[in-house]
Amino acid sequence: MEIRLQHIVPKPFEGMVSGHAVWGQDFTFHPQNNYLLTAPSGKGKSTLLHILHGSRRDFAGSLWIDERNSATFRPAEWAAYRSEKIAVVFQDLRLFPQLTGRENLRIPHLIHNNPNLEEEQNRYVAALGMDGHLEKKCGILSLGQQQRIALIRALLQDFSCLLMDEPFSHLDTANQEVASELIHQVLAQKKAAMIVSSLGIETPLNFTERITL
Repeated sequence: MEIRLQHIVPKPFEGMVSGHAVWGQDFTFHPQNNYLLTAPSGKGKSTLLHILHGSRRDFAGSLWIDERNSATFRPAEWAAYRSEKIAVVFQDLRLFPQLTGRENLRIPHLIHNNPNLEEEQNRYVAALGMDGHLEKKCGILSLGQQQRIALIRALLQDFSCLLMDEPFSHLDTANQEVASELIHQVLAQKKAAMIVSSLGIETPLNFTERITL
């Protein structure tokens, strides 16, 4: 999947983007490439990921997805895009705190008819050391444990591009390394791209291109 930003400027950044790396430019995210977005807080990392996800549309310019202007998408097409083409780990994770880890992970099962999904879930859970925490409500898990649940949920989806907004902010170095290895395995399996935001902290993830916002 190719995603092209054609002179996009979010409304909060109007008049403030001269010489910006992405805003106001003609910029393309290519299939199967891995991108790192770095910037201090408030420079638009989350805004960009939300635009790519389609959850923010308050911008001038055009978002093109596989050579189609997203402004022409009907609601059902946005829903299909988010369930089949793009997966996301939001900065605020967006787990259901009243549900257990296992119940949160059931959501991809309700969307996708994939007979191997249970096996994949068990493998991801074991790899990230979450076996003993699935029956706990997410609201009482540590932030690091919640991040791992959110990551597993995203990896279980069908996607051509994985968006992650500061996904390792609550993980120690050892857990970052394990998570990075799993992410790259799934990206290779799905032949998918990855776009990750960071405050500039180095991670074990490998990137094709680094972009400073």
